[in-house]
Amino acid sequence: MAIGLSALRQQIWPRASSELFRFVHFSSLARNTKELKMTYQSPKAIGNTVSPDEAIYASKPNVDGAKICIGGVVRQWDGDSLEVTAPIIDASTGKRCVIGRIATLGETEAVEAVSAAVTAWNQGRGEWPQMTMAGRIQAMQKVQEALKEQREAIVNALMWEICKNTSDAAAEFDRTMGFMDASIKTLKELDAKFGGVSVNMPESKYCPNFPPAKVNVSAIGRHAMRPPIDRETPLI
Repeated sequence: MAIGLSALRQQIWPRASSELFRFVHFSSLARNTKELKMTYQSPKAIGNTVSPDEAIYASKPNVDGAKICIGGVVRQWDGDSLEVTAPIIDASTGKRCVIGRIATLGETEAVEAVSAAVTAWNQGRGEWPQMTMAGRIQAMQKVQEALKEQREAIVNALMWEICKNTSDAAAEFDRTMGFMDASIKTLKELDAKFGGVSVNMPESKYCPNFPPAKVNVSAIGRHAMRPPIDRETPLI
């Protein structure tokens, strides 16, 4: 009997002691954690407020994004829109400052946009897919110049929307412009090296719409300058 109890004790005691240790350990951990919480309370964030009578309030942006751009045409959106707010509290309302709005589009507009994209692509024969690299660079430079004209407004909107300081918001804009400059510079170098070079492109079973032709390799997509071909078999 004594031998049986001894064997049973040898089986039970390691497990019991382990569970006891875990209980004591986690109880101590929970107690210490509770004490830490009582000692080091997390600060409660108090939103910064701005009042209409403060000078800075006049710089609050009002970006009208209730617009829609489909088929290269920008038009005003008269449907539902979503307010864009800043983390800053408007003292006159007690709510977050409204700094603009964006259009809330639906299924109809999505289908319209896809249809416009299909028309613009035109089975690879649209204006943009047929445009050379030099032409695309020129188009992007126009976009860049338009953005630079709005630098002050964009920097100000960044400051209000995500509470960046002036220097950080300006640095973000300038860094983006610098990235565009570097990309354009590289593309110009590639265009100078390969632009105007033509290669023979044999007819492919995967592109029955395109017969053998010389292709300007400076056009992205490797199929620019092909003449329009009307065939019953669509490319896609």
